Amino acid sequence: MISERTKAALAAAKARGVRLGNPKGRDTFGDEVRERAHARSAEVRHAKALARAKALAPTIGKLRASGITSANGIANALNEQGVTTAQGKCWTARAVINVEQFVRGLS
Repeated sequence: MISERTKAALAAAKARGVRLGNPKGRDTFGDEVRERAHARSAEVRHAKALARAKALAPTIGKLRASGITSANGIANALNEQGVTTAQGKCWTARAVINVEQFVRGLS
């Protein structure tokens, strides 16, 4: 009975000239909405990365001052201290270099 009533209602709406279905086809969101959401998402990721890099800069600076000069050595020291990356993973030399470059790019 539900199916019959639904079909009858859709037929009546179609007879009245109501356009059925998604008017934009498969694209639920317009390009403008998608771009704004992407921009906000990128801004949020950048803000989080900035905060994390600023918080880690003093720790990395202390390790460099203590005589650990290689990125690999700093990564090992951070892992030994139990400090994880923003993703909760172990540090690598590349991740240390990325943080240092990010912080340098800010100044």
